[in-house]
Amino acid sequence: MNFNIRQKLLAGFAALILALLVVGGYSYQQVNKLEKIIAESQSEEALAGRAQSALWELRYGFPQFLVLTDAENRKKIVDAEPRLYKVLEDNMKAYGQSPGLTPAQIASHKVTTDAWNLYKERRAPWFALIGDNKPEEAATFRAQYTTPLGAATVKAMTELIDTTEKEDITQRGEVVKTVEQSKTLLLVIAGAAILLGLIAAFLVLRSILLPIALLQTALGKLTAGDYTARAKLTSKDELGQVGNALDTLLDQRLEGLSNQAKEADQISNSVVEIMQAVGQVATNKDLSIQVPVTADVTGAIGDAMNMLTRETSKVLRNVTDVSNDVASASQSVKLGSDTMMTANTASQSEVESAARELSQAATALTQMAQMAQKANDSAEMAVRSNRQALLTVDKTVKGIAESRDVIRETEKRIKRLGERSQEISQVVGIINSIAERTGLLALNASMQATAAGEAGRGFALVAEEVKRLSENARDATREITTLVSSIQSETSETVLAMNGAITQVVDLSRLADQAGTEMKHTQEATEDLAANVRNISTTSIEQAQAGQTLQARAITIQASSRETTRQLTAQNDVSNKLVAYAQDLLREVGVFKLPRARG
Repeated sequence: MNFNIRQKLLAGFAALILALLVVGGYSYQQVNKLEKIIAESQSEEALAGRAQSALWELRYGFPQFLVLTDAENRKKIVDAEPRLYKVLEDNMKAYGQSPGLTPAQIASHKVTTDAWNLYKERRAPWFALIGDNKPEEAATFRAQYTTPLGAATVKAMTELIDTTEKEDITQRGEVVKTVEQSKTLLLVIAGAAILLGLIAAFLVLRSILLPIALLQTALGKLTAGDYTARAKLTSKDELGQVGNALDTLLDQRLEGLSNQAKEADQISNSVVEIMQAVGQVATNKDLSIQVPVTADVTGAIGDAMNMLTRETSKVLRNVTDVSNDVASASQSVKLGSDTMMTANTASQSEVESAARELSQAATALTQMAQMAQKANDSAEMAVRSNRQALLTVDKTVKGIAESRDVIRETEKRIKRLGERSQEISQVVGIINSIAERTGLLALNASMQATAAGEAGRGFALVAEEVKRLSENARDATREITTLVSSIQSETSETVLAMNGAITQVVDLSRLADQAGTEMKHTQEATEDLAANVRNISTTSIEQAQAGQTLQARAITIQASSRETTRQLTAQNDVSNKLVAYAQDLLREVGVFKLPRARG
């Protein structure tokens, strides 16, 4: 079968694309399968994990409920129960409906569901016992039912998660095995596709390169001067058509070569004449010379050469005029550039001076900002010291007031002590009276005993002893009276001293109040001063920043001025070169001899 090159290339590309589609389709199928397996395993683990989280939150609800005592927080725990029930049961239900569960996963899911149902039934009664204020019955119920059932549920949930993870590991192993098999199969298919592509490429290249080699051989012979060489291609594709067309063209060209030889001699003579005329133009630079015009094919060349010289003359005449204008304009540009250079040099000097002055001003502003900042810090320290002093004065005033209260209370107690001492004086007076009467009685008894003689001797001894006791009592009462008098005197002095101390404390309290008032005024003045210093510091910092900004702008202007100077210098150099180029152009154009302008 004969195919053209386009059909051969399309057939090769079609085979290669078909192989790639087969490989890509199989790869896409395997990737979808792997994604489905991974998604299922991850979904099962996520469902079990969410259910376990809800279960742990429910279990932690018991100790939290016992720890919390306010009804609002307990109500939040009870209200959260239905939501957690729903989360756990929905995830367990979704887990049970997951596709591809193994028998071990189904059995573990059933055990976990049964344990949860039992645990759920026992939670509400425990909350009811706590709500009825039966803590002992609730503790017994919890130890007997909720705690073991909750532990069993947690254990079953943990085993479910472990089983899921083990099955996921098994599935991952199968996935890895499938991936390895897919890799091997893909390598085989890819190798077959590559082999098929190489075979198709070889056949297509061979069908293209063989005719090209024959064409190259024929063209090489033609280049060497063998005009009898032919491609002689037998294929019907584009290269075969090119070879046949080349053979036909060569046959036709051989017939026309003999006719062209005669015409070539005539053209050679005309070309010699044209070359001589062109040589004279090139040697003498005389554009007024005319090339002879013949009737053969070179006549058009001669006519074209004459037209070329005429147009060149016009162009050179225009170039001469333009060169004169360019030389004049270049001289003017040069003068302007020199003037701008002089002005820019003066401007740059002014910019440099301004930049230095701005730099000095920015430095001074920065130093002022630093000094203002230090003043601000000192003012802040003074404000803090005044505040501390005011607190100390307030504490002193409070202490003096407390001391005044204590002194007044002490004065009251000392006055009560004086009153008690007066009562003691009265009691001592009574005891003294009793002692005097007792002495009189003892004297009378002694007299009666003396009168009684021997019989009253014992009574006389008793009377003597009673007399001595009465004398001792009188002596003791005198001492007590003296002490009480001293106590009363010292009490009076103490009361006077306490009154003086109270007066001094009141004066100190008044002075402390005045000091506190003055300290408040001082604090307000200091805070105003600190505020003013802060404003000055802020303004100084802003001025310093503005100075730095101006300095940066001055530096930018300075750099721009320098760049302008550099550009003007370059422009001046270009102007000098332009003047030189215009003069050179005039000299070069002046060597040509132009025909006289008509009119």
